[in-house]
Amino acid sequence: MEEVRRLALVYALQNAVRYGGRAMVKPVVSKLLGSRSELRSMAREVVKLVEEVVSEVNSMSLEQQRELLKLLGPELPEEKRRAEERKGLPPLPRAERGRVVTRFAP
Repeated sequence: MEEVRRLALVYALQNAVRYGGRAMVKPVVSKLLGSRSELRSMAREVVKLVEEVVSEVNSMSLEQQRELLKLLGPELPEEKRRAEERKGLPPLPRAERGRVVTRFAP
């Protein structure tokens, strides 16, 4: 159970650092149960453990959270940011800028 606590602490720290110093229980539990499927049978105990860990993490300052995350999980990869998608319609083929042609049905 100590390994589960350490993993919950790492996930809670990641969540807190990502969202300005406030970790939330549900995402941490989801990530923990998603990564370790054998814990699903003990979900109630895991939720209680995660609640304790999240309250502990939330009592720290953001700088303390970052330092502890670097100590506990230096091998964790940085999350990739999604490239901003271009919004709008694609340009029309053979269209000339400034020249508008409007047609009406007869």
